[in-house]
Amino acid sequence: MTRQLREFIFYCFNQISVELQSESMLSLAERKTGLNDWGNLAFREPLDVLLEALRREAKLSQRGRFVVAQHYMRLLCNILKIVDDWKRHPEIAHVPVEAPIVILGFPRTGTTYLHSLLSRDPAFRTMQYWELLFPSPPPDPAAHRQDPRKRQARRFAFFIGKISPKLSAIHELSAEAVEECCFIFDHFFLDNIHHLVFDIPSYIEWYDKHDALPSYRFHRRMLQYYGWKFSFERYALKAPRHLFCLKDLLAVYPGAMIVWTHRNPESALPSLCSLSETARRIISDDIDNRRIGRLCLDHFDKDFKAGWAARKNFAPGQFYDVPYRELVHDPIGVVQKIYRHFNLSYTEELDANLCESISHAKKQPREKHRYSLEQFGLHRDAIHERLRDYYDHFGKYC
Repeated sequence: MTRQLREFIFYCFNQISVELQSESMLSLAERKTGLNDWGNLAFREPLDVLLEALRREAKLSQRGRFVVAQHYMRLLCNILKIVDDWKRHPEIAHVPVEAPIVILGFPRTGTTYLHSLLSRDPAFRTMQYWELLFPSPPPDPAAHRQDPRKRQARRFAFFIGKISPKLSAIHELSAEAVEECCFIFDHFFLDNIHHLVFDIPSYIEWYDKHDALPSYRFHRRMLQYYGWKFSFERYALKAPRHLFCLKDLLAVYPGAMIVWTHRNPESALPSLCSLSETARRIISDDIDNRRIGRLCLDHFDKDFKAGWAARKNFAPGQFYDVPYRELVHDPIGVVQKIYRHFNLSYTEELDANLCESISHAKKQPREKHRYSLEQFGLHRDAIHERLRDYYDHFGKYC
């Protein structure tokens, strides 16, 4: 299909779609769900800032405008349904949330792989992609296998795979795969991943200064929500965005066990740039790779400074550092070390599950993700100069 024809088709869809204006989107979400209680959640300011940046700065294609409108409408409908669930089931507010184990680090440093390994522990609760896309009603383990939302999520992943096969190769989306909890923050319209997908400098400037604490309180309420009908010991969570907001994460989960993954930025950075370029091509035809390179380097710099500043205020034993190269070459050994460090129970069942998972993964053909620093105007000396403090503290893990 030619780009012109594709854009015309999405143009036609957009004529009957909602405008990217908060009031019209809120009203439509109320009509779609038949609900109107937003629960006094503090998402309106980030929503307004984000939508204005998308309208004014993101240079959305017709396809991009359609994808964005559908995405944020789904989130608004989710919020109304979640608030309604809270009202009908006040007991959710009393669900205990034990200290979670949280994987963080720069993007493209093995966080997804490590999270998938920890998800093999039956003592841990992790969320699957379908649960995060369509959270209401609260998932029920008794109906997990036949939940119709899995079918919805498969269609969603299929659509993304069709419009961007390369994205699926870089970060595979599967309805029943374990996913990161950044999808919870989507409902607060808060995540620094936005600037990897959209060119929206005004939003990022606002995001860098915002108070993340309300969104982490919402995150905790959602862990109660997802855990309501389940029996487990603790959550295993992961999201690179936790690095930038580590101070607020630890304010809400003071006993959290933090696993920080490390990979040489010379490799992780262009990998992130490639992911960003691929994601941006879904929603815009105006792509500047050198600008992506500068933004991703900024992203690493800000994440490290914020994360390191917070980490220095907590006991060293609350953190465990994982080198990417060790994770790739000895994944079971890395998991065992994490368990010893945090005094967790490493069982024979978990060991068997890990062996099975690793063996299965090795049999799956995977397209090689190719990228280079030069594609994005990046240079080794400039990276080392900008991230000098990171290399000083964690260079031994790279």
